[in-house]
Amino acid sequence: MPTVPVDDLTRRATALLRAVGAPEDVARTTAQLIVAADAAGHESHGVAQLPGYLTGVRAGRIEPAARPCPDVRDDLGAHDHRLASALRASPSR
Repeated sequence: MPTVPVDDLTRRATALLRAVGAPEDVARTTAQLIVAADAAGHESHGVAQLPGYLTGVRAGRIEPAARPCPDVRDDLGAHDHRLASALRASPSR
């Protein structure tokens, strides 16, 4: 299996994500995270997921311009679903 430098792989993954409509910052962050997963030895959560992401965008199952929603938890670490729902519905996103 060929070895690809991290920076090169990140650039390539970013370009592929941008080509299907992801904004620059979302594409770059996603690429950095999946490449980091590979670099850490978690290939099942890394670049191997990229073809599925691209297929999902083309099939309309993934919105490439979507922004992550904060993981809202209370002081005990439990999800506060009411607040998370309100944040998702917020027009300021």
